[in-house]
Amino acid sequence: MTVVEQLMAGGTAHIRERGPVELTVRALSKSSGRTTMCVYSHFGSRETYVQALHGSFAEELLADVDAAAEGGDAGEGSHAGAVVESVDAWARANPGPWRFLVSVDPGVGSSAEARAALMAVLSGRIASGLAADGAPADDLAERADALLAGILGVQALRALTPDDAGPSGGSAGGRAGAESAPGADASGPLDRAWSVIRRALGC
Repeated sequence: MTVVEQLMAGGTAHIRERGPVELTVRALSKSSGRTTMCVYSHFGSRETYVQALHGSFAEELLADVDAAAEGGDAGEGSHAGAVVESVDAWARANPGPWRFLVSVDPGVGSSAEARAALMAVLSGRIASGLAADGAPADDLAERADALLAGILGVQALRALTPDDAGPSGGSAGGRAGAESAPGADASGPLDRAWSVIRRALGC
């Protein structure tokens, strides 16, 4: 494994465990088993290193999204639903990296341009799914942006909800099992958010 590969592996491991917390050169290099000088020697700056980590996680997320879209894994026959579900599933399985990808905290170090580019790609994937579902072409971009905003909101709500309670009716396509924590209100904010997403998908 090269030094760069070690730094990338250590950095991604740090973020998987802790999310966008303490993303200092010292902490990231320590997680990699390398010195801080290695970071500067191979990336030039902390910002470039963090951007490389951001790009790595973005590629991982998009690979899952594309696999769901290309594999025809459509929730209740909805191609757009499959894309939305794959984003939700990745975010739930990778809470630290997800928070890192969408964080607007300037202390994290990821650029607004990188976040905007990722959101644009995700919205485009959703729009393609909507088109495959036969949605009118005149409002694809607007609907895709609204659905993406909905899934971002769901993740934010989930982070604030005890016991990682989710929608009692499952995910976007309604195929997943109940997520709600025992005793959770079936008409809670997560359920209502998913209801809005399902209506937007036409489910």
